[in-house]
Amino acid sequence: MDPRDELIEESLRASQPRPSPEFTHGLEQRLLPPVSPTIRSRRRPLLVGGLGAAGLASALLGIQLIGGGPPLGGKDRDGAVRATDDCRTVTVMRRERIPRIARSDDGTPRVVYRYRVRPRQVKRCP
Repeated sequence: MDPRDELIEESLRASQPRPSPEFTHGLEQRLLPPVSPTIRSRRRPLLVGGLGAAGLASALLGIQLIGGGPPLGGKDRDGAVRATDDCRTVTVMRRERIPRIARSDDGTPRVVYRYRVRPRQVKRCP
């Protein structure tokens, strides 16, 4: 780098305009007014309510994970939870299309499909 370029850069850095401290302070006061204590006091009940709801939800989750079971019903006379599944697995016949590459009379390859019927196991629920 040329020494003249360094001198020019140094003089440009030294001559940067800087606002006066009074102007800066006045601008900050005008654009960013101080937070009044009434806004903080309005937010406090919301914070307490949100934390209370989160605490209650985590307590209920903990009870469920420990083994409290479902909170509303769902139990037999002996207290065990019984889940029923009315679904059945049935065999259905499906038609499949199987591709293969064949050569035509002039030697160019082309895709030819062959159809095949195969049994498949399917879960059916009412």
